[in-house]
Amino acid sequence: MRFLTRFSLFFLLVFYFDPAPRTTALAEHKAHHANKTRKGKPDSDFNPWSAYRDRSESDRALIDLTLAKELEFIDREAPLPVANGASHDFDPEAEDSWYRSPTARDLARAMVSYQSPAGGWNKNLPYHEGPRQPGQAFGRNSNYTATFDNGATISEIRFLARFHRLNGSEAARDAVESGLRYVLRSQYPSGGWPQVYPLAGSYHDAMTFNDGAMTNIAELLVDIESGHQDFHWLDHDLETALSQSRNRAIDVILASQIKQNEVLSGWCQQHDPVTLAPASARAYEMISLSSKESSQILDLLISLPDPTPEILDSIRGVASWLNKVRFDDISVRREANGDRIVVDQPGERPIWARFYEIETNRPLFGDRDGSLHYKLEEISFERRRGYAWYMSDPASTLNRYEKWKAKREKQLATTP
Repeated sequence: MRFLTRFSLFFLLVFYFDPAPRTTALAEHKAHHANKTRKGKPDSDFNPWSAYRDRSESDRALIDLTLAKELEFIDREAPLPVANGASHDFDPEAEDSWYRSPTARDLARAMVSYQSPAGGWNKNLPYHEGPRQPGQAFGRNSNYTATFDNGATISEIRFLARFHRLNGSEAARDAVESGLRYVLRSQYPSGGWPQVYPLAGSYHDAMTFNDGAMTNIAELLVDIESGHQDFHWLDHDLETALSQSRNRAIDVILASQIKQNEVLSGWCQQHDPVTLAPASARAYEMISLSSKESSQILDLLISLPDPTPEILDSIRGVASWLNKVRFDDISVRREANGDRIVVDQPGERPIWARFYEIETNRPLFGDRDGSLHYKLEEISFERRRGYAWYMSDPASTLNRYEKWKAKREKQLATTP
C-alpha cells in the first residue's frame, strides 16, 4: 500500500470516496449509535440536549473512524497536512457558462472530496490544489473538522447545488443533500447553530452570529423555501424539514434580540444556545451588542416575505438602534505602520464601532489579556491593527431598510 500509483489513487478517489456509499455507511453508523443511546429509555425521559450531544459525539466518532481507516489503508500514522487556501475564491454570481467550464468541474471535484463524513466543510481549503487525498486531514484546523465560520459549508452547498443544476452531477447532488442534512443535524434544539459541528468546546459551541454564521444558514433556508431554482430538485421530505428548520431559526433570532430598558436593540456576536443570553468569544470579543452582526440580521429580516408583527417589531428595533449608535463626525486613519487612530472628521460618512456596551451603548475595545477599554488607543498596538474595531457595513443595510420601509408603506397604503 505504500507505493500507490497515480492510477490506483484515481480509482481510490472515485470509488472509495463515492458519496452514496459514504452516506449509507453514515446512516448505518448513526442508526447503531441511536439504538445504543436510546435503548431502554422511555420517551418521557428523552432530553433533546442530551440527544444533541450524543449526536455530535457520534458524528465526531464517525469522522475519526473514517480518517483512521484511510491512514491504515495507506500505512501511515499521522494525517497528511492540508495547505492553506481560500475556500471561496470563486464568484457565486458567475455566468452559467463558467459553471459548465473545466475550471468549475475541477473545483466541484475538489470540493466534494473535502466534505467531511458528517456532511460539512472546514474553512480556507486548498481547492486549487485538487482533490483531497486518502489519509489527508479534512482541514488545517486540528480541533474541528467542519464549520459555518467565514462562509464555510453554506458556500459549498450553494456552489454545488448550482453546479448540479447546470451539469447534472450526481456527486454534487449527493454532497448538497449531505450538506443540508448536516445543517439540520447541527441545529440546536433552541433553533440556533454553533460555529463548529461536531461540537469542539469553548466559544465554538455558542449560538453564533459572528461573521454571518447563522445568517448565512438562515438566508439559504429562506432561499430554498422561496423556490430558488438551484434547489428545485430536493425531495419533499427534505424540503419540509428545511422549512421547519428555517422557522425555528427565525424564532430564536427574535427571541435572542437584546432589550435595553424593554426596547428592542441588536444582537451579540454569540449567545448561549440554551438561555440565549449574550456570550463572549475570544479574549477581546466581549459580551456586547455587535453592529456588524446586527446589520446582517436586519438584512435577513427585511428579506422575509409576509413578515409577522413580531418580525416587524424586531426590524424597527434594530434599525432604530443602529441609527442611534452611528458616528457621523469621526473617521479611522490607518498609519504607515498599520496602526489605526480615531480622528475628528465632521461630515464624514457614518461609521459604527464593532462592539457596544449593552447598558450604555458606549463603544468597547478588547485586548488579548481580556481587558476591556472604552477607547481604541488604550488597547495594544497589535490589536489596534489586527481587528476591525470600526466599520461602515451597517450603512448599506440601513439604505436597504429605508427602501424596504418605503416600499412596504406604499403597499400598505394601496391595500384595501
